[in-house]
Amino acid sequence: MRIVDVCAFYAPQGGGVKTYVEQKLKAAHGRGVEIIIVAPGEADRIVARGPAGALATVAAPRFPLDRRYRYFSDEEALHALL
Repeated sequence: MRIVDVCAFYAPQGGGVKTYVEQKLKAAHGRGVEIIIVAPGEADRIVARGPAGALATVAAPRFPLDRRYRYFSDEEALHALL
């Protein structure tokens, strides 16, 4: 089974969403589940996260209220990745 989780806000520096993502990736390991996290990021990139997961980022601008985060601004790019 493949699960795709689209996270509207994700900061690689840490925080609640990153903790949630890391725990989800750990839980998938060894259970026959592939987890792909899609999040706004600095650039378009796919990074393997263990044998059962990946973090796919879509290039996105910084969130104005908290510069650690980015937000999806290109709906077409997000849909193309999905």
